[in-house]
Amino acid sequence: MFCTGEKNCEKTIIKGKWTSIYDQALDIELENGLRFVTNLRYNLKPDVSSDPVKQAAKSGFASFGKIESGDYDKFNSQCNQTMVGFVQQTGDKSSSMQNHKVTCFQGSQI
Repeated sequence: MFCTGEKNCEKTIIKGKWTSIYDQALDIELENGLRFVTNLRYNLKPDVSSDPVKQAAKSGFASFGKIESGDYDKFNSQCNQTMVGFVQQTGDKSSSMQNHKVTCFQGSQI
């Protein structure tokens, strides 16, 4: 669905193609010229940090310095959601930076 507001959604089918970027992100390109790029949702496991925001505010992000992108055992994946990604217009309409409009989106299973 394409929503321009909380209750303003179109249920029109728009064909397109998607590509996974490793096991971490999606690139979705629709025939109407929109491209959606986002990371799949993941969170730190509770045994790594019960409240990462509070921990970072208290001791800074350095406390997470030993966590690396390949440390899959420290994260819980939520494959039915995405992080905040971006939508952009592709093709001739976006040939200059002034015309290259980008907006944000978040995906979730409904």
